[in-house]
Amino acid sequence: MPHREGVLTRDEYVGRIDAAKWCFRLQVHPVYTVDYEQPEFRRYLETGTREIDPDSPWFGRIRRLVAAGGGFQRVYVIEPPLTDYQRYVFLSYHHYAQAGEDLRILDVSRTGNLGLPDYDFSLLDDEAVIKLYYSSDNGTPLERELLPDTALAQHRRYKELALNHSVPFLTYEETLDS
Repeated sequence: MPHREGVLTRDEYVGRIDAAKWCFRLQVHPVYTVDYEQPEFRRYLETGTREIDPDSPWFGRIRRLVAAGGGFQRVYVIEPPLTDYQRYVFLSYHHYAQAGEDLRILDVSRTGNLGLPDYDFSLLDDEAVIKLYYSSDNGTPLERELLPDTALAQHRRYKELALNHSVPFLTYEETLDS
């Protein structure tokens, strides 16, 4: 089915991530509503625990990138107090970081407004930027847009700004209340 130029299907987006050697992701939403996570998220809300599958596709992606000499960097911009969703994903972040993903937290209550965008994006090999659209009310994924090359320089600056003002997740995790 044809779609608007620049708009990627989920499969096209995942394919671009899988083809990249280096991936950077900026996340800014306090909650994401992703269909495949919902049953597990409901269990987390009931039990406060989460099952981590070391054979999940994401762990495989991290391992492939690292083995190939590449990597995945992610900065999650947060503003306390943490949402239930953030606490839920942080349980997996611990394992992703140990597996080799460079996960970082940027706490805007400590850094102030740095001028980062109010939307998520992925920067692939510093050569392609994909803007990720989510609903503002519950973080449901809406669209993925491959931005023109003219947007690369600004998003490279956003990446450096986010990396320079964030802390590694495993360091941030030590400051969390149990």
